[in-house]
Amino acid sequence: MKNYLMLAYELTGQKSRARELLAPTAGRNDKVSVRYTDGKVVKDVKYKKVEADIQVGKCVLV
Repeated sequence: MKNYLMLAYELTGQKSRARELLAPTAGRNDKVSVRYTDGKVVKDVKYKKVEADIQVGKCVLV
């Protein structure tokens, strides 16, 4: 993973852009599955319902 980040950084010259290239993307109305830090997995929930939790680090896309 680190090698891909460095490669993306070299190509774009921006660290934040490198993270965007590697981050999974989902539209606000797409259904996604997420895993919370306590181990709970939620399947088929709209991205916009869990978007705030993803941004603060409470859960990650699966």
